[in-house]
Amino acid sequence: MKRPGWKKSFKGKRTAINYFERQFSNAGAVIIKFFLHISREEQRLRLEHQERNPLTAWQVTPGSGQSITSTTRTSR
Repeated sequence: MKRPGWKKSFKGKRTAINYFERQFSNAGAVIIKFFLHISREEQRLRLEHQERNPLTAWQVTPGSGQSITSTTRTSR
């Protein structure tokens, strides 16, 4: 079975983040993480706002809306 593209890219990002955090931890830094829950509706509103703003519209990709539904499905 083929894995979706976002899963492959997420695994690579996760590996890079873990390496980055390990470097700080090995240097004696304490890493504190905060995970915030943002509802699907709030994510959609923020994405729409980002699309309308000329300063941030460049950050929106054709797959941006899909990542909201993918994240929601995997977090259940």
